Formats: sequence, C-alpha cells, structure tokens
Amino acid sequence: MTPPQAAPPRRGATPWLRLAVLLALVAAAYGGARALGLDRFEDLGAVADAVRERRGRPGTLPLFVGAYALATALGLPGLVFTLAGGALFGTGLGIAANWLGATLGATLAYGVARALGGDAVRRLLGRHAATVD
Repeated sequence: MTPPQAAPPRRGATPWLRLAVLLALVAAAYGGARALGLDRFEDLGAVADAVRERRGRPGTLPLFVGAYALATALGLPGLVFTLAGGALFGTGLGIAANWLGATLGATLAYGVARALGGDAVRRLLGRHAATVD
C-alpha cells in the first residue's frame, strides 16, 4: 500500500487575496473617477455641453471607445455613453463605436474578474464549480 502524498505547495497569491485586489481596484477606480469630476456627467446637460465641445475633433472616436470600455469594465451605466456616441458620431458610426466600447469593456471586466476572483468563486461553489466552469 502506497502512503498518501502531500499536496504540492501552492504558489502565488491566495484566491482571497486576488478577490481583495479586485475589490480594491474597483474601489480605487470609483474613487478616481469621482476625484476627476467624472460624476458631473450624471447630468444630461453636462453631457450635451461636452458633446458640443468635442464633436468633430480628431481623436474623439478612439478616446470615446476607450472611455466607454473603461466605464463598462467598471460596471458604470452605459446609457450616457450610448446617447453621447449617437450624438457625437451619428447613427451608423455611433452604433459601431457604442458596440465596440461595450464589447471591449465587457471582455476586460470578464478577464479581470476571472483572473482575480476565479479561484475564490470556485472555492465558494465547492463541488458545483465544475457546472459553472
């Protein structure tokens, strides 16, 4: 009879530490957005003023898509970005910019959450984790 072998030593951060890092990143991003004054865009009048100011400027499209992706990754409501995309770029290009920003943001959020919180969630789910994964 073979004696049971010990589990190999674990390397890297524990799942709970990764989950804590994820929560700290979200809290820091929220605090940073508030510190930068981005909460002023909760008012549609401020959004309209910003749209009028930036319409037609070079570099607006990639900046818009990046901002939309970041906002989506942080779980912020996308309605303001969706409306601003249509106002800035028109119907066709606005739809494309909104779709790209939302898709990139969702992909980024999924990747970060899976990398930092996946092990902790699997541990919480126990034997049911295989069903979800």
